[in-house]
Amino acid sequence: MAAPVSPPRILVVGGGGPDGGLAGPAVAAALARRLAPREASISLVRPPAPVTDLDLLADVVVGALRPSRVSRELSETDLAADLAAVEELPGRLAHLDHTHRVARWRPVSGPERALHYDVLVLATPPRPPVGHEVPADLTELADATGAEELRHRLEAALDRADASRDPEVRDRALTVVVRGAGTPAVRLAAACVHVLRQGALSRNSLRRTDVRVLLRCPGPLLPTDPDFGVEVGARLRDVGVEVRIEGADGSGTPEAADVRVALPAAGADAGGPVVLDADLAALRTEPSLDADLRLTGLDAAWGIPGGGGPRAVRHAAEAVAANVVAELHGGRSEDYRAPTALPVVGLTPGRGLARVAGLTVAGRAAGALDRVRTLVELPTARRRAAVLGGWARGGWASRRSGRTGRDAVPVDPFVAAAPGVEA
Repeated sequence: MAAPVSPPRILVVGGGGPDGGLAGPAVAAALARRLAPREASISLVRPPAPVTDLDLLADVVVGALRPSRVSRELSETDLAADLAAVEELPGRLAHLDHTHRVARWRPVSGPERALHYDVLVLATPPRPPVGHEVPADLTELADATGAEELRHRLEAALDRADASRDPEVRDRALTVVVRGAGTPAVRLAAACVHVLRQGALSRNSLRRTDVRVLLRCPGPLLPTDPDFGVEVGARLRDVGVEVRIEGADGSGTPEAADVRVALPAAGADAGGPVVLDADLAALRTEPSLDADLRLTGLDAAWGIPGGGGPRAVRHAAEAVAANVVAELHGGRSEDYRAPTALPVVGLTPGRGLARVAGLTVAGRAAGALDRVRTLVELPTARRRAAVLGGWARGGWASRRSGRTGRDAVPVDPFVAAAPGVEA
């Protein structure tokens, strides 16, 4: 009698990074919806961290949203029901040998364990590409709790500057370094300017012009739309953010600053490096996906394109899952088409920059478009209502208090609009 054939084993590797920890669970959930347990076993390796809407971190920094509105445990997301059929393995990978289809999983506690698989989905790269690692001199800002701590650090820096008459101490306290790219980095840098300038207004010894925020980018400011990123960079300079593109090796000019933060880099090796076999080692410097999202040159290995918000991540996750299932069933994979997105980014609370029908729109109209885009990115009506309610309460509180605070964001971020920023 022939031995029963075990179902194929699918290993999904997720992590933090620019997707806020969403890509891995999204792929695993999409696979679980399409495959019965008898058709395949699905395992998800990811750090035990919350899923975070990185675009909303700036709202936590300025006090417009509470951290609970922005970071949620995986069990609290809309993916939880589908993930019930997935073997969740909290921890990280220590070794990945795609040639022999085996990985070594290092759990949060306990010994390492070998994971044999047939299909690999790298929802986040095994390591950050060269030049994109988070430098050791910066604090990684991975979730909403970190954003709230950043707000407290900015307030403490204002107090230090106000209490000191030493120019060097004041300059360090009022200088902030932010490292990252994409709309989350743009919004975060602008939020830091906003908090510091608003704080300077209430301290007699400080001037708004003393504030300096440096945004260090490991590549194009907006990787998904570099041309629009040039426009955004110019507008950021108008509101007090200096944009600096780092060298290809990740080097940047050291800055004397008390507050130095970085958004997460793409990579699943948080907590230590992942040892890769020769086939996967090339992903370190040349991460490449074919049109159908297969890892270039590798068999039974798939990936998720970087860039974009939660909507783009979920769209790519569904496409990868559909292609994996098609191949398991003997069908053909389909080329991936990324969803179109309106070029828009928020620069300060209530104001932004957008490109509509080839025309540049700035100020409150673009800020409203940015709010709409953010809400559309959220997966459920309940999430949209929670965020919209937080924004509404923040605006109401600001009109009463005129200052930042928990769930309170000022209506007018500057006493006088910065040059080039329309009302």
